[in-house]
Amino acid sequence: MQSKDSVVPSYSAEKQASWLENMQNRPFDRRQVLQIGGACASGLAMGSWGFPRQGASQETEIPPPENISLETKDRVVLRCTYYPGLNGKKTVPIIMIHDYLGRRTEYDSLARGLQKARGHAVIVPDLRGHGESTRFRGLNGDDVTLVPDKFPPAQFAAMVDFDLEKVKSFLMRKHNDGELNIEQLCVIAAGTMGSVVGLNWVAKDWSQPILPSLKQGQDVKAMVLLSPALNYKSLKTAAALKHPFVGYKLSTMLVGGARESDLKKMYTLLEKQHAPIPADEEDRIKHQDLFYIPLDTELKGTKLLNPKAGLGIDTRIMQVIDLRVVNKAEDFEWVDRTSPLGK
Repeated sequence: MQSKDSVVPSYSAEKQASWLENMQNRPFDRRQVLQIGGACASGLAMGSWGFPRQGASQETEIPPPENISLETKDRVVLRCTYYPGLNGKKTVPIIMIHDYLGRRTEYDSLARGLQKARGHAVIVPDLRGHGESTRFRGLNGDDVTLVPDKFPPAQFAAMVDFDLEKVKSFLMRKHNDGELNIEQLCVIAAGTMGSVVGLNWVAKDWSQPILPSLKQGQDVKAMVLLSPALNYKSLKTAAALKHPFVGYKLSTMLVGGARESDLKKMYTLLEKQHAPIPADEEDRIKHQDLFYIPLDTELKGTKLLNPKAGLGIDTRIMQVIDLRVVNKAEDFEWVDRTSPLGK
């Protein structure tokens, strides 16, 4: 328990951003904090963004991304790109979710950077109706083309119930093959649609009951929302934000333009529910689980990741994953999750 004197409830967004930036001068220490921004600035590291490689030797061959097809329960063919991890059962898996009318290629630079610099495994789907995921297999065997601007509300809900569930089932197979650790799952979602879909799916994952012989969910350990929205179409986030784990304890990073109203509103809601941010730097390293990065920019969603924008969001994403997932690997032991039913 922290004493009242060890926390500052009014720890501002500006101070949070400054703290993340100042951490770049600390030495690389997996038990404490990672040298990220400093590595980028100095150009001394070997990752694709200038990050030091961790988890695999610098000579390790980086496997190329794989374009795969996954068919959902309601017969939509999802096209995804999978970037294999490098650390076996210690590999952190990440799902990246695009916005309305977006596509999976918007995350290519970020995905390759996380794979090369840290050995993380990344999967990026084109959600139904987007990118190359426009085929629906009709009951008569004919393909029907999905057009997102004609979607009824149920199709957006199906992104949560079917698309992301199928993506996770793919990662679960990789987990049981010893290629990653699903217990360290992270989600990065962008924009009004992507953030609402992602947040609702994270809440769904944390609402799965744990059966006596099988753990079904509760795997997402960190979430990054880029230009998040509180609602999209018929999808709402109120229930997800009040979820006893997602709204109160999940390590969450909110990023967007300082003038985005929903960004500030979401942070205010979560700030009231999360533990106060410790004032002491070492305590923050160990305990801070809510990160708020309002930026002086009009860019939104995945455009915040554009290297030409010079916002450094990629470095902060990696830093939060390092702090709250990689550095706590001993808390997320790999265990076989093969269903006793063999499914």
